[in-house]
Amino acid sequence: MQIGEVAGRTALTVDAIRFYEKRNLLPKAGRSASRFRLYTEDAIERIRFIRQMQGLGFSLREIGELIELRARKVESCKSVQRHPQPPPNAERRMERGRCRFPSFWRNLRFARM
Repeated sequence: MQIGEVAGRTALTVDAIRFYEKRNLLPKAGRSASRFRLYTEDAIERIRFIRQMQGLGFSLREIGELIELRARKVESCKSVQRHPQPPPNAERRMERGRCRFPSFWRNLRFARM
């Protein structure tokens, strides 16, 4: 799908999507024969993940680290322990139902033990 459709489905601007791509938060989009960016459903899911992590107070740098850990499927305790701590208000937001990733925090806590 083209960038305009991705923007519509994610409530982001085209410029924001390009920005995420420049910051390597999104993989480089493929191109059509006419050089339009082409995105997959995976890009939509990645954008939703980025937005939700921003909502929890993570910086774009920290989100990039999370994405890298997810991509490598790191199981190492040392790698997880180097991961930034959740923001102080993250658990309160989860309790209020704003976060859709409660298992993310449970798994992160378990890995730190």
